[in-house]
Formats: sequence, C-alpha cells, structure tokens
Amino acid sequence: MYYINELYLKGSTNLDRDIFKYLEKDYKELYSLGEDINNLVFTSPHSVILKSRVFIETLSKEIATFEKMDELNSLNLAERLNLQDYFQVK
Repeated sequence: MYYINELYLKGSTNLDRDIFKYLEKDYKELYSLGEDINNLVFTSPHSVILKSRVFIETLSKEIATFEKMDELNSLNLAERLNLQDYFQVK
C-alpha cells in the first residue's frame, strides 16, 4: 500500500512493480493471492474484492498461527473479527 501511495503522490501511473513481492519467500499462498489482486485491479474490480476477502482471511489465519492462537483458525473471518473485544484489540 505504501508503494501505491508513493506513486500517487509523485503523479506516477506505473504500477508494474509487484507490491506483494515480499510475501513470495515465506507466504506463497498470500503472494499468489496478492499477485492476482495486482493483476486484476484495473480489469476486474469485483474479482479484486473477492480475492481481497480471501487474502484477508488467509492473512488473519497466518497471524493467529504466528501468535500461537491456532484455535482461531477454526473460525471464519467474521467470527475472528468479533472476538477482538475479548482480546482487547482497539
């Protein structure tokens, strides 16, 4: 997101750079979804919304695993987001 904002401020329209490249090594699934989002952003906005939802779902599962909260991975995204009150996330 930072890269896109930087391009916008500079007035550039060149979005050829892969903003999800940093995920490629350790998070193949996230990288693949990110690539799809990047490639579809100007041609299929509806698909980008759907892929973004899957990206967020996958990212939240990765975070739960990283934070050793594996029990959250059995929940769907809406259920995980509703639990934020229990974890005092603001």
